[in-house]
Amino acid sequence: MFKDAGVDLRSILSPLFPHELKALIEALQRDMKAELALAIKDHEWADYHRMNARMSMRILETLQARATGKDV
Repeated sequence: MFKDAGVDLRSILSPLFPHELKALIEALQRDMKAELALAIKDHEWADYHRMNARMSMRILETLQARATGKDV
């Protein structure tokens, strides 16, 4: 997924301590929920907020794949 864009998140995230990775995942989950809530409230910018939520979701999926050892 992110390899197509020339970004290998595993090489970026590998030096993180477990508590830092947990904090990152929690922040991404909060961000995704907030962006989805904004998409519902702000109709003019709904596409923008949904795009931000999708990006957070893609990063979370990549992190979960990393944790389970699956190739992304």
